[in-house]
Amino acid sequence: MKNKLTQNKLTTGASWLIIANVSSRLIGIAYVIPWTILFGVASINANSLFGKGYTIYQFFLALSTVGLPSAVTQMANSLSRNEKSSFLISSVHFSMIQGLCTSAVLWISSPLLSNGDNNLIPVLHSLAISVIIFPFLSVIRGYFQSRLEMDIVAKSEIIEQVIRVLYMLISTYIILNVLKKGWVLAVVHSTFAAAIGALAATIYLLFKLLIIFNLKDIKSSYKSYHPFNMLVIIKKSIPFVFIGSFLTVYQWIDQYTFFYFMKIFHVGYSSHSLNVLFGVFNFNVNKLILIIVALAVSIASTILPLITANITDITLVRIKVKQAIILFWSVVLPAALGLYAVSGPIYTAFYGNYINTNITIPMTQISAITSIFMGGATVLAMIMQSLLKTKLILYYFTLGFVVKLILQPILINALGAIGPMYASLGSLVLVNYMLLRYLNHRMSISDILGDKYVGIITMTSFGMFIIVVVLNSTLAGFFDNTARFTQMMVLISDVGVGMAFIFFFYYKLGVLKHLFK
Repeated sequence: MKNKLTQNKLTTGASWLIIANVSSRLIGIAYVIPWTILFGVASINANSLFGKGYTIYQFFLALSTVGLPSAVTQMANSLSRNEKSSFLISSVHFSMIQGLCTSAVLWISSPLLSNGDNNLIPVLHSLAISVIIFPFLSVIRGYFQSRLEMDIVAKSEIIEQVIRVLYMLISTYIILNVLKKGWVLAVVHSTFAAAIGALAATIYLLFKLLIIFNLKDIKSSYKSYHPFNMLVIIKKSIPFVFIGSFLTVYQWIDQYTFFYFMKIFHVGYSSHSLNVLFGVFNFNVNKLILIIVALAVSIASTILPLITANITDITLVRIKVKQAIILFWSVVLPAALGLYAVSGPIYTAFYGNYINTNITIPMTQISAITSIFMGGATVLAMIMQSLLKTKLILYYFTLGFVVKLILQPILINALGAIGPMYASLGSLVLVNYMLLRYLNHRMSISDILGDKYVGIITMTSFGMFIIVVVLNSTLAGFFDNTARFTQMMVLISDVGVGMAFIFFFYYKLGVLKHLFK
């Protein structure tokens, strides 16, 4: 009964988080089309500025939340009712203090972090406001996650994205077309939209909390409240900062080394050209693979409370780990191969034809392959985190960052602007290998390679890849590959055929039945 219950929670929780992550990522990517159309040719610079701001913001966001959702989830499951109440109240107090402090640091250090780009300073100031809100939002989400009420967490994420994107598009239209102001101000309001979305999600979650705890219960909790040891919260949370933001560190390395090494090894590029190239690989292409990485995050987020709750049952944990890896492989592999196959039409459809496809297509293809290892590192790290191996994860990730730093100048010198992408790929391959090696040593999961369904998933995914590549090449002869609308039609056709192929063979060969068993 216990095994069936936990398996149902894994499937249900993963389903809700996949729906939320994919929906929010789709919304977060779909806005790019109207947003870049509003900017026109200036969209190249706008995307680059937006990406620079978000790379810095994501790290400060992780620092402000200090892994609160995961820490609250993990600790709330191990405390008594009275201790849980005090812990949650203390976490709320801590989140407010942490948000204000981190926001102040981001605001004050913006001129230094801008690295000489004055347009970036107001962007960072706008993002500093959302840093105040997110820690509190994270605590509330962590509480619902500890109750395995993933539907509420999922809906809050969708609400956050919908409100954020609406504010982005409306404010951009008004600034550019009504007020006739510059594109920098439009980008500033587009980044400020993060605060608007977070506020909307917070209001929704507070409403749900009032259903569980009415005002009388809240007052009673405060009367019996004893401050929880804040050092325990901090100690429990800090590892989550580095684990949760490890992908952002790769972007930081690129942001603060790319321009420097390119100017040393490739002196022919102007500052404008470097900004364009950086915007393509560090933001535009990265945004396209976010859906794939989000699928991995969906799975990983559900694993944490389930494995932690059954950590003493090594047999059950081994089963859960293998289930998670198969679920990951069944979704992420076809998604990554599909993105590789449609790299041409998808970039043009979303970002226009302002940059030579000889640059955008290879960058999109490399990112598609890298997304498998990004997602793999996320899932495997969360599994190890559930096994309370945070120090080992930090060691592996640190080694990965060192490898990235070593490869960065070498590959930029040899390959130019595409070098940083190969440096990230090489580093992530190493990280995945180390994580898998440990998990196999701990619970002997190597037999998963001979699993019937892993083989079916792999063969089906590569079959889909071949079909879509052939279809894409055929359609290229009938449609203008420089027009946004026609490339969107090609993309819809490619994706439709690819998904139909996957679902048909997953169904006929029993993969779907196995995944939802």
